[in-house]
Amino acid sequence: MTSLVAREASYRRAMAGTNLVLIEPDLVRAFPDSASVNRALRLLADTARAAAAPKRKRKA
Repeated sequence: MTSLVAREASYRRAMAGTNLVLIEPDLVRAFPDSASVNRALRLLADTARAAAAPKRKRKA
């Protein structure tokens, strides 16, 4: 059982602008810490931006 102090600390972090996200157990095995989650999300965001960027016309 989570103590009141721990819940209050989590609440204060959430209110301070930190995003807390619960992930599924299978993803915890693939992404064991916040650094690995952030790397994966940045790669996904970069890929999405690249896919949405206007296509350049090639010279014939």
